[in-house]
Amino acid sequence: MCPVKAETLFIQGKSPIKQSGIYRKMLIDLKTGMPACNFIKGQTEYKTVNLWPTDILSVYQKAGIHILPKPIPTNHCNRLINWHHQKPKIIYPLKNSVHSIKDSDNITFSAISDNKTKNIFWFVENELIATAKPNETVIWNAKAGEFIIRAISDSGESDSIKIYIKE
Repeated sequence: MCPVKAETLFIQGKSPIKQSGIYRKMLIDLKTGMPACNFIKGQTEYKTVNLWPTDILSVYQKAGIHILPKPIPTNHCNRLINWHHQKPKIIYPLKNSVHSIKDSDNITFSAISDNKTKNIFWFVENELIATAKPNETVIWNAKAGEFIIRAISDSGESDSIKIYIKE
């Protein structure tokens, strides 16, 4: 994929490697270019496609680079839905973070998701506090205590963290 390659040391079991979630192998119908449900020799093949999360898409848009969104398959195979809908990832506050506040301090929440997510629903201790677009910040009037923060996308995927707030 990348035209520039370099040699480096790799220590098996120690060097950090993790999937980005951006590049994914998908079964594609060669005639339509759309994702396919079943492999049919000569009509479908596996291709690597990129599915950009909202934070990276917004950086590209601000730079004037327009990336066309990947089409959602019309046949809606169950296993394809997970390829198109990445669960939201809470990027702030950090998991298990401790925050010191004064009486009227607010805490900002932010999450990223795939480019198919239209809304993220924010919950603090199972109480809905806000609805926001992916990559849009939410302000919460914080109080002292230990809280579970949950971000749920409109496709039903979720991420949750615990934070600690002290005065």
